Amino acid sequence: MTNQKAIDFVYLITQNNVEVMPLSGKDGKKPRVSRFKDRTIHHRETIRLLEAGEISTYGIRLRGLTVIDIDERNREYVAEVESLLGKSSFIVETGRGYHLYYRGENRFKNPFTFDVDIKSGWNSYVVGPYSLRPDGVVYEPIEGDFIYRPLTDCNVPVSMLLKPRSTERGLTPVTPNGKVPVGHRHNYLRKQAWKLADECIDAEELAAKLSWHANKTCADPTSITLEEINGIASWMWGKENHGKRYSEEYSEVKISRSVIKRLIGLSGASDALALYVLLSDKHRHTGKDFAINFSGMKKAQLTDLGRDRFNRAKKLLLELGHIQQAKNYKVGCRPNTYKFP
Repeated sequence: MTNQKAIDFVYLITQNNVEVMPLSGKDGKKPRVSRFKDRTIHHRETIRLLEAGEISTYGIRLRGLTVIDIDERNREYVAEVESLLGKSSFIVETGRGYHLYYRGENRFKNPFTFDVDIKSGWNSYVVGPYSLRPDGVVYEPIEGDFIYRPLTDCNVPVSMLLKPRSTERGLTPVTPNGKVPVGHRHNYLRKQAWKLADECIDAEELAAKLSWHANKTCADPTSITLEEINGIASWMWGKENHGKRYSEEYSEVKISRSVIKRLIGLSGASDALALYVLLSDKHRHTGKDFAINFSGMKKAQLTDLGRDRFNRAKKLLLELGHIQQAKNYKVGCRPNTYKFP
């Protein structure tokens, strides 16, 4: 059974640059991805696992956020936290207590008379809202909705703040209000382009998404020029086209609708489409010519087609122009090789 509320919430917050990761384990709190620290995990992997019903909990990574984790169901404790840090606009009821969300990363010792966990930073996480643990506990929001009533700043008295951690390897520093500071914005936007390229069809769309992220997450976004945004998008799209960004674990295989439309209704269309998807997965990102060898693919368990159906599928793709012959067979030297148009 899929956890649709969690899926919808993950879609919502990841559109606003919040990072998530899948959780599992007996209590539903353990990261499903090993060595998650200092590592970007594409939100689509979390969504895929939630939609497949393989998980029902997920974690919110706390880059640019602070969460006060109260381990006792006592509203007086909530009031005491808010009296010091400011009213939290988003509160989630947990199995034993509450999560109070604030904007900005803040490190400080527990100033309260009761036990709390103070969590912040990219390598910290909390179980996300609407998560359903194996023991039946649901992390239910009881105040706000995270986005449309923006998170409030964590107003920690300066005297309580601890010395900031040195920036973890590969992380972008942020200002106290969670914005990427001037001097770090370019590298941050390059990292965002790396993740966003999977969602775009061309460099122009990538530039538009980058511009949106810059306005949402960077300090003084009006000083970021259109020329800089377009330059990052063009640079990343060049890597996309030449197969330099391919990620085996989290990337997606893109299939043009025109390929599907031209195959619909033709004899052997299903076999041809299956072969096209497989060839796209293995070769399209490289930009290089490739062989199509039935025996080798059968041995590697890449196809369950018989030889005749396989050859008809390949012939249909060639006839429609979805693949093209690159080099002819040469005895003792090379097989026929193919390429994508």
